[in-house]
Amino acid sequence: MITSWLNRFTEGQKVAAIVFLCIANLIFAHYYVILNCQLEMIMRYTDIFDNISGVLIDICCIFVFCLLVSLGRLKTALLLCFGVSLLWSFSNVLYFRFFEAYLSLAPMGQAHTLFDELMFKCMIHELRWVDCYYLFSLFLFILIYRNLGPHVSGKGVLFKKLILLTILCVFVALCIHVSWCLSAKNRRYVTFCMSYLYYGHVGSDLFLCAPRFTTYTRGFVRTLISEKYINSQNGIELSADQIEEISKSMDKSRNSMINTNVNHGIENVIFILVESYMSFTSGLKVAGEDITPNLNRLRQDSTIYYNGKMCPNITIGESSDGQFIYMTGLLPLRSLLTISRVGKMAHISGLAKVLKDSMGLETRMIIPTVASVWNQDRMCQKYGFDKYYSSSDYPMTHSGYLNDYEVFKLAKDQDKQAKQPFFSVILTMSMHQPYKEEVDPMFKINDLSLTTEQRCYLNACHYTDAQIGDYLDFLKKTGIYEKSLIVIAADHDVKKVALKSDDRQMIPLYIINGGIPRQQYWQGECQQLDVYPTLLNLLGLKPKWSGLGHSLLNPEYENSVTDSIWKQSEWVVLGENNQCFFD
Repeated sequence: MITSWLNRFTEGQKVAAIVFLCIANLIFAHYYVILNCQLEMIMRYTDIFDNISGVLIDICCIFVFCLLVSLGRLKTALLLCFGVSLLWSFSNVLYFRFFEAYLSLAPMGQAHTLFDELMFKCMIHELRWVDCYYLFSLFLFILIYRNLGPHVSGKGVLFKKLILLTILCVFVALCIHVSWCLSAKNRRYVTFCMSYLYYGHVGSDLFLCAPRFTTYTRGFVRTLISEKYINSQNGIELSADQIEEISKSMDKSRNSMINTNVNHGIENVIFILVESYMSFTSGLKVAGEDITPNLNRLRQDSTIYYNGKMCPNITIGESSDGQFIYMTGLLPLRSLLTISRVGKMAHISGLAKVLKDSMGLETRMIIPTVASVWNQDRMCQKYGFDKYYSSSDYPMTHSGYLNDYEVFKLAKDQDKQAKQPFFSVILTMSMHQPYKEEVDPMFKINDLSLTTEQRCYLNACHYTDAQIGDYLDFLKKTGIYEKSLIVIAADHDVKKVALKSDDRQMIPLYIINGGIPRQQYWQGECQQLDVYPTLLNLLGLKPKWSGLGHSLLNPEYENSVTDSIWKQSEWVVLGENNQCFFD
């Protein structure tokens, strides 16, 4: 019946229907992102026309590429074009659910992580009913494609129509932009039009601080080409004005450090970087049970600094961004995955290198995954670590990644064997999403007012808290605890598991054995960027590079993260001549 109905249409109409399905796939991805990211992105009707023209340009490029690959066979080219559009659309939707960003080139280089057990579970957990669209689109494509003639022709006519349609849409978009610019007196000048039309939509702006907006308006192909171009460059040549502006911010960071009595009993520095840890769990009780009893005791200890009002400064890199901020005192890039660029940084002053040069510490990082995931091996070297220990170094049988019991066991083994003094960074993993299963089956949360995801997250928090408590007990028994400055911080927040609307964003910071009463620390809202200079201040170190944040020991603390600091941080990361800031 369906076949006889399809036979009523000409071959050209069937081909057009397949092309329309390709266009619909990309549009579906765009509007899924736009409707779920809750950004004020479509503020002008002009943006919608930009999006349509961008999608048409994308389909034209994909279709031409598929024609070349198929040696001009139209039917094969249509099959490839539909497959690429479907796969790219679905990949972007799935990636957005994890990172709230469009898929870019850098994460595609991490495709091997998809075979990891945790990543596979995460992907399965993130499937939604709305994804049935892809099954429906595939079903329609198969029906139409099977009904096409074996030697369907007309690729020349189809290509010409696609080009004409694209040109028409781009022309309409430009006309609408011009009319919009002329519709108000404050927009009627050439500079504004050039800025809005060229630099904002057509030109290759190096600092795309709103990558979701630019991908929506430019389309995928132009955005990926722009990213490839930027990544292919070694860096930018910083001007004298840019260097002076960064230097002033460096001076402000150094001046935020106060004179303090250094705890001379400190020999080691231990940094526990907790995955997805949020402040609202501290002190939280559910059905009379403490969620994080060990961390709660630290919070109540007046000799230990606790701040539950730290704002995450991560961008599209999530966990890797958190590490980057703490280890460098810099903010991550806003439009590119930072780890894709750090390897090309001319110079960098990682915390491990500073502690090794200033205090003679042996430096190591404990990684719960294989070393190649998210370029951990290369990043460790850039930060200045002597050694890193990954899941490959765990002596016993384990799954694809180390749970927190295994992570801290590996850390204990290295603490026993290594010489002191040392600097150790420990990355936890068990609080990583998906929050679908209980990590600790012995700890039950029976509050039915919470969603399954919330209960599983709190269960994971309890499990990680127990492992942290056990590790701190080990440090005390071995005499390492009293001789160590211990920092416990989160890499980023998790927006999906907040119990109340005001639970979002804030992440905690603990500093143990700082030697300064808690009341002398800044108690208000602060930034991840501030941890780097605060640690240098506590240790009495004054290297040339102290980061761009402000010390939390300063009672006159001033917020460090501004639009200007974001821009300057990107200059430092991308600057070819950034050596002057570090040497």
